[in-house]
Amino acid sequence: YYQVNAAESSAEQNSDGDAYTDYEEYIAGTSPVDETSHLSAGDCVFDGGVLTLAFPTAQGRLYTIEWLDALNTSGGWQILAQNLAGTGGLLEVPDPSGSGQRFYRIKTQLSY
Repeated sequence: YYQVNAAESSAEQNSDGDAYTDYEEYIAGTSPVDETSHLSAGDCVFDGGVLTLAFPTAQGRLYTIEWLDALNTSGGWQILAQNLAGTGGLLEVPDPSGSGQRFYRIKTQLSY
């Protein structure tokens, strides 16, 4: 679905000039030659007292969702969900405790 010149490429190369290296895009399952293709946070919807995170996924990838109530906390990131298999479509992850202000991050890895 994309092609990078192997003779000229390296893990640190950024073929499309976005904020992500070709290696990071490989891990995320996005195209290193399309600057609009990158891992994104998607949407947060609060409905009926439950916050739901929704984000696009790639097949062959596993996702971990982590959260913090404040960025200056010393406790570190907490795991909301892990080993979520990418489907190539939208993945929705509810956070029943996600009321008020909360920060989230999405981590991805290859699924073996």
